[in-house]
Amino acid sequence: LLWVALRDRAFLLYVVFVLGVGIGIAALYGMAGRFLWPDSVVWANRALCTGISISGVVGPLFTRAFLDTRRRAPHWDRWLGAVAWLHLGVLALSLFGSIRLGMQTLSATTLIGCSAMLGCGIACALRGVPGARLFVLAWAVLLLGGALMALRNFGLVPTHFGTLYAMQIGSALEMLLLSFALASRFNQLRREKELAQSE
Repeated sequence: LLWVALRDRAFLLYVVFVLGVGIGIAALYGMAGRFLWPDSVVWANRALCTGISISGVVGPLFTRAFLDTRRRAPHWDRWLGAVAWLHLGVLALSLFGSIRLGMQTLSATTLIGCSAMLGCGIACALRGVPGARLFVLAWAVLLLGGALMALRNFGLVPTHFGTLYAMQIGSALEMLLLSFALASRFNQLRREKELAQSE
């Protein structure tokens, strides 16, 4: 709705990112296969890799639009573009290639993508880019959730509610924080526009 009202590309990219993560998490825990496509075993097997790959493509594009990296951090802008292309390749592999190879490749590229987006956010926060600090906090929470889930899977931390659902909790908090960051960015842009008009 915000994208329809404001026509800001960052809001549309954010929606697609959330949908990709949602499909991936729903597929991971079997909810999507049970309720959304119970008769399609092939798609149920590919949905996890496909959903996360979509978020991997759109996440860097959202970061570029949100932090205005083309103008404020051109070096990071190029890196994020490369990460998006990398995930596009993983998306093609997840749709048409080996599911196992797609998941293995996705594990590596997701780590690269998250590191690039977090690094870009930190660099932009240090430069005073509007909303960058909330952006960094949101990504840090998501990475913490993913790390806890991975540590539980390897048996390095005990299984309880917090570690079992760490990814969902981290993802929900990240989306909440990114919503605040988008609101902060919108308010900053509005103030800049009003200042420009008054001048």
